[in-house]
Amino acid sequence: MGEWKSGWPAIRTAFRIAGMTVIVERAIGVPEYRRLRAEVGWNSPDDRVCAAALAASLFTVVAHDEEGRSVGMARAVGDGLYVLIVDVVVNRRNCVCCNNFQLVHRPVRPGQAFSSLT
Repeated sequence: MGEWKSGWPAIRTAFRIAGMTVIVERAIGVPEYRRLRAEVGWNSPDDRVCAAALAASLFTVVAHDEEGRSVGMARAVGDGLYVLIVDVVVNRRNCVCCNNFQLVHRPVRPGQAFSSLT
């Protein structure tokens, strides 16, 4: 995993999907966030709004291709009772990570969280 850690701040977890894409739990910066949104055709709020949204994230995962370029992301926000998965962004050229449930997978200890798919 050492080659994937270089230069990435606050890495907590990383794993590979299909031998090519690496999913990393880490913070994401405003420029990277705006670029990923733009690549899938989403609007991109101004830097101040994006920074506030990212600061409110409970956790963020980022998908990287074999060259280390970010190609997808997802973040979770919550109020202490509910957690919502938001901003699931996957560049179509990198559909190896299109299984969004793998993208946002994170182990949770029993008794600490409740998840519901409705």
